[in-house]
Amino acid sequence: MKGHRHSGGFATPHDDKNPAANLPTYLSTDPNYGYEDVFYNKGEKENMMKINHIAVYVQDLEETKSFYEKYFKATANQKYHNLKTGLQTYFLTFEDGGKLEIMQKPNLPEIGIDGEHLGYIHLAFSVGDKAAVDSLTACLHSDGYKVFSEPRTTGDGYYESCVSDPDGNRIEIVK
Repeated sequence: MKGHRHSGGFATPHDDKNPAANLPTYLSTDPNYGYEDVFYNKGEKENMMKINHIAVYVQDLEETKSFYEKYFKATANQKYHNLKTGLQTYFLTFEDGGKLEIMQKPNLPEIGIDGEHLGYIHLAFSVGDKAAVDSLTACLHSDGYKVFSEPRTTGDGYYESCVSDPDGNRIEIVK
């Protein structure tokens, strides 16, 4: 049953013989329904797929929470602690609604993050203008955080700097 859907953006009714017909229409193999058709032309942006949060393990949960609260205006939820596994987490919510989950768990192996490698490489925070990039970078440097790259305009047009969080994770500060 190709092409059927309801306002939620999902193909309907359920079709056991054609599993692709049960996918959200933006994942459908039907060439008549594309991403823009589902979300933009039909006014269904509330159903758009988006990143909910990013998570990172840290060595010192409280220090990392304070870092993001102080420099990036994060608001933390109440700490979660799983007594069985030792996992402790905070969800940090930023002014635009973006979320970062910081997590700490006993006995995790360390891997080097300084430099280029496959996988996670940085978070980027937009601070509004060049003066704010310069000011926040200087403040972090003054407070003892490593500056990987001073404020500059990159080849792809970003005005940015790159600094370290308490665990050495790269944070880009962009205009």
